[in-house]
Amino acid sequence: MQAVSFRPTSTANVDKVKKEKRFGQLTAYTETPNIEFTIDDFEEYAIARLNVLRWIEKQTGLGMPIADKIHGMMELNKLDTPLHDEISHFIGRLCFCQTAERRKWFLNTEKILFETRYKLASATQRTVVHQQLCGGNTSYQTLHKSDIIANEDLNGKAPIPKYQSTVKRANEEEQLPFYKVPFAEVMPLVGRRSVFLLDGYAYVPHSKFSSII
Repeated sequence: MQAVSFRPTSTANVDKVKKEKRFGQLTAYTETPNIEFTIDDFEEYAIARLNVLRWIEKQTGLGMPIADKIHGMMELNKLDTPLHDEISHFIGRLCFCQTAERRKWFLNTEKILFETRYKLASATQRTVVHQQLCGGNTSYQTLHKSDIIANEDLNGKAPIPKYQSTVKRANEEEQLPFYKVPFAEVMPLVGRRSVFLLDGYAYVPHSKFSSII
């Protein structure tokens, strides 16, 4: 887990920090925000994150959906901007690192939050997340339609469809690109036979990429 490089101070205010440009509201949390803010700000962000996570826990416990209300909950707690979202996420990491039980609860609930937001995100926002992940500690080879067609060991090998350069399949935008990932990182997909395996690697379609995350 990355160390959080927050620098609390009595004079700085997080709302006055110049925000870097973003291409979407979703982030992969690959970098910690390097900013200064007050102890009061720290507490406010911790409470805001906890409010959202507890709401998710309640909804899932009751078997209720969260996708239709998740944006409203993030907005209500002022976590609907990438910077505020990132700050509260990493503060959550600090606050829930004391015991294995707390860490497990935090990770499981954050996983639900991220997966829900990922599924609701636009294709552009998803691409930003992919770039953040692939440009970080782990690098996954990306295979586009032309790459699949050129490789006889992949093209048409279930569950990879048989692609043709002159034909566009109905679900191409959902499936492409594919990601070449060590199979051990996506064992749930392997168990469900949702990926093609070759030489120790799983070929994960775009629609299943959240499993890697």
